[in-house]
Amino acid sequence: MTQAPTAESSARRILEVFLNHNLGDGDVLQTDSFIAPFSKPGWGSGDLDAGLDYAVAEDWIELVSSHSYRLTAEGFAEA
Repeated sequence: MTQAPTAESSARRILEVFLNHNLGDGDVLQTDSFIAPFSKPGWGSGDLDAGLDYAVAEDWIELVSSHSYRLTAEGFAEA
C-alpha cells in the first residue's frame, strides 16, 4: 500500500504546476489548473486542499481570489 501524499509534497506539486505553465514570481493561476494534476492516481482533491493551505502558510503562494493563486518569490525560489 502506498502512503498518502503529505501536505508539503502536495504543495510542491502545486509549485510544479506553476513551473509547468512557464510561470514565475508574481504570476497567477486559476484553481482549475490544479485539478488535472491532482486527479492522477495517488492524488485527490483533499491533497490539493492540503497543498494549497500548506503553500499559503509557507508564503509560497498567495490567494488572489476564491479561484486564483499568485506564485510568490519565495515559492518560485522553493520550486
